[in-house]
Amino acid sequence: MTLSLYTTAGVPTNPTGWRATCLQVHNAILAVGLIQTTDTGQINFATVTPSESGNAKSGYAIYSFNDTYQASYPCFIRIDYGVDNAGISFFGIAIWMTVGTSTNGAGVIGSITSPTINVNIQLYSEANAVGAASGTSSRLTLVSRYNQTGSTGISALSVERIQSTAGADTTTGLVFTWIKFNANQNSFPYHGQQVLYFSGIQPAAFYNNSTSGGIPPIILPFNTTAWANGNFCFTSPVYPVGYTLHPPIQGLMVGFLADFPAPNYPLPVSIYGTSHQWAVFAQSWLYQTASVVNLLVRWD
Repeated sequence: MTLSLYTTAGVPTNPTGWRATCLQVHNAILAVGLIQTTDTGQINFATVTPSESGNAKSGYAIYSFNDTYQASYPCFIRIDYGVDNAGISFFGIAIWMTVGTSTNGAGVIGSITSPTINVNIQLYSEANAVGAASGTSSRLTLVSRYNQTGSTGISALSVERIQSTAGADTTTGLVFTWIKFNANQNSFPYHGQQVLYFSGIQPAAFYNNSTSGGIPPIILPFNTTAWANGNFCFTSPVYPVGYTLHPPIQGLMVGFLADFPAPNYPLPVSIYGTSHQWAVFAQSWLYQTASVVNLLVRWD
């Protein structure tokens, strides 16, 4: 599946604009292969009134994978649509994502669950913010505000099944990865990952809460001073170390600016000998250090 792109229209100073942008995000998720469940109480994008309180949720939607494993090894994703922390008179768009392995039919994600992570889709002062969804029936990556720069720039949320070394879905569990940069929402963590095993011991989420520097630990390997190999990506192995170090996730990678200039897509890059098409998005603050890199998102 190719990327599903969207561009917000105008500064979001009224409920109509807020609803239109939320609907674009929703449609992008469906376009890449996920489906919406029949849970009761879900958001009506045509009639919902956004809260005028800062950093508040206004309605939710429940999505699920739609692959052959879903019946026995389910993945449900709850996205709450709301406003950022600007509050009254402004309607910057934020979303909150929670991943789990069940739903009670009324919007409650249960069984094995992730932390809830929020990111901005459009700040209250932005006229146009560009975002994208990438995925298949068993993978979802959301990228927001990738046309913005600096510490308030791009964020990414990615959910997929744990991969085999051949890059194939397995029934081992799910992986939820986030990279978030929200100067307007000074909340933590900035980088993190949660493994949700379908059975056995459930590890805690892995966080990097640093705002002053340091590489997000979910991205390995790391060498900014002696790196000599051109056109090489940092892939993201699946934590937690101490249980099993799983193969890299398939939704997100990063690469140096010189090796992967942006925008650039589709771009072929191989993981474990299998080539996939990737889209390169600009983000010079991805590590919040002098290490300047770009975010790569699966195109196919």
